[in-house]
Amino acid sequence: LLHRTIFIYIQVVELKIYKDIFKIQRPMKFFFTPQETLFFPKVKLCGTLSLKINIGVKRMIQVNEIRENVYSLKVIGYLDVNFHGCIFPNEEGASYNAYLLIDEQVTLIDLVDTPYIDVFLREIKNILGTRAIDNLIINHVEPDHAGGFSRLVEEYPEARCYCSSEAVDAMLQMFFGEYSFQQVKTGDSLNTGKFDLKFVLTPFIHWPDNMMTYLVQEEILFSNDAFGSLENSNLLYDDEYHYSDLLRKTKEYYANIVQPYSRFVRAKLTEFAALGWAVQLICPAHGIIWRSHIGEVMAQYMRWAETGDVKDKVVIIYDTIWDNTEIMANEIATGIGASGYEVRIFNASVHRKSMMLVVCL
Repeated sequence: LLHRTIFIYIQVVELKIYKDIFKIQRPMKFFFTPQETLFFPKVKLCGTLSLKINIGVKRMIQVNEIRENVYSLKVIGYLDVNFHGCIFPNEEGASYNAYLLIDEQVTLIDLVDTPYIDVFLREIKNILGTRAIDNLIINHVEPDHAGGFSRLVEEYPEARCYCSSEAVDAMLQMFFGEYSFQQVKTGDSLNTGKFDLKFVLTPFIHWPDNMMTYLVQEEILFSNDAFGSLENSNLLYDDEYHYSDLLRKTKEYYANIVQPYSRFVRAKLTEFAALGWAVQLICPAHGIIWRSHIGEVMAQYMRWAETGDVKDKVVIIYDTIWDNTEIMANEIATGIGASGYEVRIFNASVHRKSMMLVVCL
């Protein structure tokens, strides 16, 4: 209770400090519920973004209409500092994106993990009212994208679920329930009224079940893990960042999540280019939405995936008990550096493993 009280105090102070940024839409009230500790009221950021800050459950969700009747739902897990476990520590936390399409049929693309599903469903209901979700597209079954599946089908039992054949096998193993999955493959499509959705399988970017979904009328690519980045801000688009900073976040994500499957990346990006689909937005499942640097990030992915692109660089990773191994590592690094090569040296007990992988790109 003391911890939560201090946390609440800090949040209130922040709202007072940034009173010119946060415009309270109604008087601030706190209330208790059995499920969650406290809520801030709905607030407006700079007159453009609608936020809810959920204190007790360590998450914030942001909803934006990125095209007419196309919504992004961004859960900001600012305390998720061990993304995909302790092997990928990330001081800034992470964000989790899903997308809602309102048409004659309502379609939800991707989900969020179980800890976030209640606040996620509440925002969906705020948008849909009494309408139901007709279609659920699972681009990837990993828990951070599909962990809330059981809760969603409890709320919307008539929703039809579309995913790859590999995803069907994984979903049955994860959730055990009987459910009528619609298996799709590259070239299959789904019409929801005015919208046409096309599917392209992208196995091993970064799991065997991965796929992407393309919204034809708006030229939006819902890319799931591909083109993702690790950030936890309320910023929505790539051009709201300094590009160099965003590229660093995207590179770290690629190095730790996608890099082992680089040969699949090159093959799939080449295959996607051959489809000739114009892309106005890339909407990944983590991080920001790409709209101004689409060509650049696709080119970077091809460059990072070039496994035959050998660089004049040596990365030395060591650990030591009595400093003797460190002395050896430093001598080796000195000799390599004197030969004209770039050399980087890391202590495995001190430096982040995730950054070591970035340097190896």
